[in-house]
Amino acid sequence: MKFDIHVAEYDLEKAANSTLSWSISTKNFWLFPTLQMDGLRLRRFIKMLRTQKTMSVLMLVTYATGISTTFTSTVSRGTRVVLDDGTNKQVVNISRVISNTEIQISEPSRFTMSSAGLKVTPVAEVDHYDLNSGILFLKNSSATSSFFFDDGDTIIGVESDESATIDQVASFPLSLFSTNFDLTLPNDYSVTGTYQLSEVSGNTITINPNGSDVNFFRPNYVEGYDGVISSRSLEAKNESTLFDQDGDANTSDAKSLKLKLDFEYDGTEKFSYRSPIIDINHLSLATRQWRINNDATNEHTDNGNALSKHISKRLTLSEGQEAEDIRLIQNAYRPLGTDIKVYAKIINTEDPDPFDDKNWTELTRISGENQFSEKNNVSDYREYEYSFPTEIPTANTLDGTVTLSNTAVVTGVGTTFTSDLSSGDVIKIYSPFFEDNYGFFSIVSVDSDTQLTLNEPTTDIDLTGTGFKIDTTETPHTAYLNPLNLNVVRYFGQNGESYDGYSSVAIKTVLLSEDSRLTPRVDDNRVVSVSA
Repeated sequence: MKFDIHVAEYDLEKAANSTLSWSISTKNFWLFPTLQMDGLRLRRFIKMLRTQKTMSVLMLVTYATGISTTFTSTVSRGTRVVLDDGTNKQVVNISRVISNTEIQISEPSRFTMSSAGLKVTPVAEVDHYDLNSGILFLKNSSATSSFFFDDGDTIIGVESDESATIDQVASFPLSLFSTNFDLTLPNDYSVTGTYQLSEVSGNTITINPNGSDVNFFRPNYVEGYDGVISSRSLEAKNESTLFDQDGDANTSDAKSLKLKLDFEYDGTEKFSYRSPIIDINHLSLATRQWRINNDATNEHTDNGNALSKHISKRLTLSEGQEAEDIRLIQNAYRPLGTDIKVYAKIINTEDPDPFDDKNWTELTRISGENQFSEKNNVSDYREYEYSFPTEIPTANTLDGTVTLSNTAVVTGVGTTFTSDLSSGDVIKIYSPFFEDNYGFFSIVSVDSDTQLTLNEPTTDIDLTGTGFKIDTTETPHTAYLNPLNLNVVRYFGQNGESYDGYSSVAIKTVLLSEDSRLTPRVDDNRVVSVSA
């Protein structure tokens, strides 16, 4: 028996003096055009950008015959088109243009169409639809620089015939990514890589000219610009400013991501039967985006403006172990330009309201306020300590002054209580001359413009006499350390009831930053409920 053996031997002497570069770019199956929809859950869509002249098409197996058609100048091999006879639709690929009146398609028609329109339009398959955000993710888009999905266009489901309007064709922002490559790297070989992402500048998407090194084992943080990977339609619209993956004059294959791998032989042997192997069918990136802003407005409620936050589980103390204060110790990365706010939600065992209905109280940073991490060292964690605030934030100062006399009745001079206050309101009464002389009370009744009744008498000696002022509160149901009761934490219920101490607590951590490329991080929170 005779046979031939064919082997490949790699010239390592040449490899040692050269570097093999291989560029990877985004492919259509990686990239999902993002469409903001009106809530319809659709399966397949097409956009009627341009409709060819309606023609008579007779479907015979995988051939379509046209009447008065110009196939050779309007379509080509690989073009995806829609066949529509007014009743049925089917998306097909053109395998061959035979003549002006005959084409071959990639699959037999599912319907008998004796007079159908052939529409040249972008088509795509639905990957998934996010019902909460109204974002539709597509794949296998056929968008080109001539035909693409655009803001305000109408898309139509091929099978459902439902339609929707595109609010925005969006790019996918990412703050970091990790590589997942099926790569075999023999001894004496090394691999390095660089990447370039796109960025949005006005109405244009451009590839960032600065290449960054790729770390194959750790997350790659995008720094210096807001990196994006664009949908296929946006790549088609901006092809002249993106990465031309084959380097020719035709930019129809322009991509918004370039990832370059460089393989190098480091050994001394001249020949070898081994070389690096990379499976191009198993390449992927795991991407993340930092959703962060610098707005903590209304975070005392469950609908605050901050984009980045974490809420802990509810912690319930043992019976009879109600707490009077809190200490939260935190290890965090907090560079300049960022901040971390911590909130606590508490409830007293006597409070009949649901825990979920309680307000969040912003804790006060009592240690580490001026400690900031080094911006370029993400492992530079600093320790911070938090406690309950000593006051409820106030809003407005009322006209006039009030007199206090160890009773629950407050008498005003030059006041307009009936128009300024209501039953159940929480107010601050304080001396304008001594900042430590204050107390918070809820109003039982507004008796007149010059008289009101509090939920408890003003028995503290520092809160008796004339000339006291009243402020309304901004967040009346948040907690504070009560100076009139040995600094035991107190909060007011929805109807003005006061509760001292708590039996359950949850913690909310809010991350803030002026720049999404620079974000704080929390390593751990340690919560200690304190009692005297």
